[in-house]
Amino acid sequence: MAEHRLQLPLTDEIIEELRADDYVYLNGPAITARDTTAARMDAYTIPLLEAGLKGAIGKGGRGHDVREAFVKHRAVYFLAVGGAAALLSKRIVRSNVVAYEDLGMEAIRLLEFEEFPAVVCNDIHGGDALETGKAEWRREVTRGA
Repeated sequence: MAEHRLQLPLTDEIIEELRADDYVYLNGPAITARDTTAARMDAYTIPLLEAGLKGAIGKGGRGHDVREAFVKHRAVYFLAVGGAAALLSKRIVRSNVVAYEDLGMEAIRLLEFEEFPAVVCNDIHGGDALETGKAEWRREVTRGA
């Protein structure tokens, strides 16, 4: 696994270099479409990828069709550490509501990241950090039994 300091927005050249399990530090603007569960965003992710979305951030795994869509549309899915919102928020240096202010925490916001830490979960090469991790865990459990 490699470590990358990335300037947003993502480009095809940057995305090509990323591999599942790589550590990244994101810098620059990002738009939020916050929900409490990554999988609930699956219905919206493919249309967003078709419209040009190059990266998404969440805390959990994505469905099979969405994982394939990240490959097809040459985009990446990053994992942020769950349960660490207070620490991660220190890496958001600006936050402005751009739509749906009446939704409060669910409003669409333009954020500015400074060294926001994440892990590449799904890459354009078909890599999946969660699946790799589960397989490794199973091998360890089997070995230890």
